[in-house]
Amino acid sequence: MQDVELWLRLMNVRRLNALKTVQLVEQLHPLAEVTAEVLSAQALSEEQVAQFLTQDESECETV
Repeated sequence: MQDVELWLRLMNVRRLNALKTVQLVEQLHPLAEVTAEVLSAQALSEEQVAQFLTQDESECETV
């Protein structure tokens, strides 16, 4: 997953502060695939994991 897509998806996750978003992008960007297990290991709630994983590409488009 590319950094831009990570940023856009994480920006749409509720109750995720900016510092945590930066930390997640730094930790997740080298991974080819971001899974529920990876996100849970980063202390995201089940709701936040679901929000991240269920976004479709139209929600992550750049303007």
